[in-house]
Amino acid sequence: MFELITIVTELVLGYFSKINASVHENNGLYDVAVPDNFKKTLGDDVLKITFNPNLSKSTDYELISPGSSILSAILNECIAFGPTVIGRPTSHNLEYPVIRFYFYVVFESVKSKTKMLSVNIDTKNIQKINFDESEINFQTNHTNVRLNSDLIDYCYIESTDYLEKSMKSEINNFKNEILALKNEELQNINLEYQKKYEIIENKHTDLRSKNNSDASLQKLIDENESIKLEEAFVRKNLDHKYLISIDFALVASTVFV
Repeated sequence: MFELITIVTELVLGYFSKINASVHENNGLYDVAVPDNFKKTLGDDVLKITFNPNLSKSTDYELISPGSSILSAILNECIAFGPTVIGRPTSHNLEYPVIRFYFYVVFESVKSKTKMLSVNIDTKNIQKINFDESEINFQTNHTNVRLNSDLIDYCYIESTDYLEKSMKSEINNFKNEILALKNEELQNINLEYQKKYEIIENKHTDLRSKNNSDASLQKLIDENESIKLEEAFVRKNLDHKYLISIDFALVASTVFV
């Protein structure tokens, strides 16, 4: 939970820095003056927000967390434009720039869930690293940072490779959970159509024993074909219903220098 709060806080404050919003913080409560050209996107000219669930319960400050309208608006903006923010750790200097990629991960099927994750990539070794950035000073002046576009691409690929490997178990668990739900429904479908075919078979046996007309037999054959078509349609819809999509959407990045 703490990691999620940290990621959301960094992303949102970084976005506000990017759009040159005026942010005033007092004991975890933030008053944000929104620039005119972003008022429509964010829904107001002044935002009163917090990232602390406890503070939101005792104040009129809106909690910014997955599901909140403000965070959704920011995520949509970031996905569309992919803003990059410059940050500088105040506790120490970095020998080489570090790129932090923020991802909005969506697991989607008959049930869905979302996660926000970030990955730090060292631009010297193109490797995932961890570092202490408890205090970050976001910069609005980008003129002193120059990164080769190929280098950024390599760092991005490394970040997605790391995410896919680190989330392999979670992804498999989600797929297995969906598969279990599908198999449960499939068993019910099998039982339902088994009963329908048994009814047809019983009717057929009854017709033969009573020497009924060919018209009655043809009607039964048509009914059987209709059930087969219905079953095929139901099974096709079942496959579509339980399709699984896992998307890693890059929503923003921070360059630490």
